[in-house]
Amino acid sequence: QVCVKLGSFPAVVGTEPIIMYSQKKNEELLQDYFHGVSFVHRYDNGMNLKRAVRNFLFPTALFVTVLGCLIFRLRYQAGSLAAGLKLLAELCGGALCVAMFVHTCRARSSLLWPVFFTLCMIVSDLGAAVIGEWTWKALSEPEFDFEALATYMEVDVHSSGKRYSDAGRVYFVAGTRVEKDAASCFVNERTYCIAPIVRGAGNSSQNFFSSGIDCCDCPVTTWRCGAWEDPFAASGLRQVNNADLAFYRLAADKWSVEYAQSVADALFFEFTKDPKILQESYGIRKADIFLWGSVLAFLVFGAASVTLEFVVANWPASPPEEKDNSAPKYI
Repeated sequence: QVCVKLGSFPAVVGTEPIIMYSQKKNEELLQDYFHGVSFVHRYDNGMNLKRAVRNFLFPTALFVTVLGCLIFRLRYQAGSLAAGLKLLAELCGGALCVAMFVHTCRARSSLLWPVFFTLCMIVSDLGAAVIGEWTWKALSEPEFDFEALATYMEVDVHSSGKRYSDAGRVYFVAGTRVEKDAASCFVNERTYCIAPIVRGAGNSSQNFFSSGIDCCDCPVTTWRCGAWEDPFAASGLRQVNNADLAFYRLAADKWSVEYAQSVADALFFEFTKDPKILQESYGIRKADIFLWGSVLAFLVFGAASVTLEFVVANWPASPPEEKDNSAPKYI
């Protein structure tokens, strides 16, 4: 073998392949660096409580913040401000994820934890968005719309619907009932059911309807909408969901043709004994969703974080790497 110098790098030329010392050293350094940021390097000997708390506390905080921005009154009164706060919370969460990756690469430690943290933040944000949008459309927005509408007492169903166009809660005069035998329906994936609210022998022009979704069959042979079993029910809470109202109007048009009665200014209500209690139930259910959703997020992310800490702490250690003692001999 002959030892020569190529620039400042010693090499061995002979029967063995050329080995560049500096290149080999660089490869070792790179290997050590990427080994340092792998998923299997230098785990703690025990569970890291501080890291476990961080990994579920921040995702839970993001969930609570995003869900609150989507379902509470702030969105109804100042939608832009609520959207801005939601975006700010998401940007802060994203910045935390980036900071964890940067810190991990600089410290040459395990990528497992920033990846896990990022996944928790993504699941938290998406989960809060899905639950929040459903709650807003089903509960929050109707609740706030009811508060903006008026309450009318002793309403006669023979009156014009235009007179009560701003009605939210309506209390009908005694003797008012739902004519279940004259119900109609419209099907568009879901079944939209309506039945006229009458007093006495009925009306020549019908403007007030009891309504509900998936509470009757079509054609209507059974009726289970609203307080259908309560003989003392004589009031209603206005239907305010615009998407549902479009199908209720189609059902009313169908009813007008079937029973040869005009429908001028149809108003649709959920027939009930006390509309105030029904209205308050929207807020109660919304608060329940927020409370139990937050508790569930805390438990899910907490359990996932602690479980991962336990698994990693008890993961069998990798066997030590065997060193290659064979080194090129220089002459």
